[in-house]
Amino acid sequence: MTLLTGRARVLLAALTLTCAAVPATASDLHGLIDAPALDWSGFYVGATAGGGILSATTTDYQAFIMGGVGGDFSQSAEGYLLGGTVGFNVQSGAAVFGVEADLQWSSLAANRSLVAGAIENNASWDWFGTVRARGGIAIDRALGYVTAGLAVVNTQYFYGWLTPVSPEYDVAVDSIEYGLTAGAGVEYALTDSMSIKLDYLYLGLPTKPVVEEGGFGDEYDFDFVSSAHVVRAGLNVRFQ
Repeated sequence: MTLLTGRARVLLAALTLTCAAVPATASDLHGLIDAPALDWSGFYVGATAGGGILSATTTDYQAFIMGGVGGDFSQSAEGYLLGGTVGFNVQSGAAVFGVEADLQWSSLAANRSLVAGAIENNASWDWFGTVRARGGIAIDRALGYVTAGLAVVNTQYFYGWLTPVSPEYDVAVDSIEYGLTAGAGVEYALTDSMSIKLDYLYLGLPTKPVVEEGGFGDEYDFDFVSSAHVVRAGLNVRFQ
């Protein structure tokens, strides 16, 4: 009887402690559920780094360079990116809208050798920038978004002999071009003001026509076109 009473006392004490702990646990859980989600609104600046694949095509309509061999010559290659970002977000409920601009240094360059290396067909992007709208859904500290806008790119194209018979037998173009970009990404807030992100962008440029004058006054037509797929990681600091 004494043993049973002792066990009953232990069970009663354990039950009392459990009942006392349950309201505290419930209160903590209620506070967690009711905790406000992170507000993504405000200006932010950041840094990005990543890589991409540049694809380019040169069209030689009248076989100017290769003396009777014309057509399309394409190449692609990988490169690296490093740059900065500035933007602004407005949040309404779970929806987040904003605008973002970035400027990237780029080592994207696609080179192709023709005729045993005597002819080069090269394309490179020294730098590019974008201005884009962003829209997404926030789930507490995570933000998934899509983005689209305008791209500006410093392009360089070269198609010709490395040691030309005459200076006229090559085509070199260095210019600023404007195109379109679109992509998607995800961002996660490490603190209320600092976040990391990973995004993908496709950048496409319009065809750039070039007319080159030959050694006898004839005109030859060329088209240059390029595009890139890029993936970047970034760190943003937000100011509310």
